[in-house]
Amino acid sequence: MPEWSLPDLAEAAGNELALRLRMPCDIIDVHRVNGSSAKIYTSLRYGAFLLAYAPIENFFTQLTRYSTRTKGRALPLNLDKIQRELDVQWPAQRFRSNLWEGRARQQSTGPGNRSEWAFLHGKCLKDYLSDMKSLRDLLSHGSDPRGATNTSKTLWKVEDGWSMRLMGVEGFLQFAEDLAEQAMLESGVHPTNVPSWPQPQRTGISRSDLPPLPHRDRLVAWHDAGPGE
Repeated sequence: MPEWSLPDLAEAAGNELALRLRMPCDIIDVHRVNGSSAKIYTSLRYGAFLLAYAPIENFFTQLTRYSTRTKGRALPLNLDKIQRELDVQWPAQRFRSNLWEGRARQQSTGPGNRSEWAFLHGKCLKDYLSDMKSLRDLLSHGSDPRGATNTSKTLWKVEDGWSMRLMGVEGFLQFAEDLAEQAMLESGVHPTNVPSWPQPQRTGISRSDLPPLPHRDRLVAWHDAGPGE
């Protein structure tokens, strides 16, 4: 079997990611459809988060072919490490992960207590990835998730630390899809071949328009114009 080109590899990895993210979307929907104020539902958000975290980590592991060079290890979801491995595997492509952007949900920063969409880029995006890894590690090792870091200020304050709310899982799903889409576009995948990303049922403020992604939009425009334009 011939070795895949970068666009083909990125497209296949993106399609698999879209398929895997359907499961956490379904969990969010079950949570909401059942009027989930009952305490029995509160743990679902952490299961949904873990089912979203692993696929986006696997997406970048596939895109960089990291596991083939490290005896099956996964590439940590860290922007600096992702950039380094992309440069190692695809030096001619000149990825610019420092320009990537993402949308996530966070605790309200204004009056009221409604969570809101946050636009993440630069240091804030890296901090968010670090916080999400902290939460993933605690959950994976059976520790109290309230001990997660919150440098990005996207988690919800509770009495004994920080909490990932259902809206936060919804935000992480969107963030993962945003990051993957920009990586696919920089890999040479045409916008028409980017998968239709799964979305949970939107409620409340999550129905509002999301913040734009200027870098993603520039990449789409570049593809539409053609590299020679």
